[in-house]
Amino acid sequence: MAYIIDLTLIMQNLFWFVAIYRVPVSRRLVKFAFKTYRESDVRSQVHFAIKEFVKGASVIDRMYRDPALGQIVELINRYRIDTAEMFDLKDQIGAFDISATDDEPWYV
Repeated sequence: MAYIIDLTLIMQNLFWFVAIYRVPVSRRLVKFAFKTYRESDVRSQVHFAIKEFVKGASVIDRMYRDPALGQIVELINRYRIDTAEMFDLKDQIGAFDISATDDEPWYV
């Protein structure tokens, strides 16, 4: 569950950065999207909510994927960034430097 939700929210960050800064996708931008999510409060809230869901689910509930899928959809909808929030965050983030080379290392 965590991988699906984390990847979805990171990809959303990447989408917003491309849309707002009007830059092409690059390694630097992907790393920036990952780093902003990793360092956000949202990541810890998502992982806490998943742990609580798993603790509350019975063995029978875990056998079926529908409750887990429903929880994934609910958490993505709860923690996604809307347009107004992203434009507010843009002011906090500031300018983004896209002058990196293509052979920039992947580690963050």
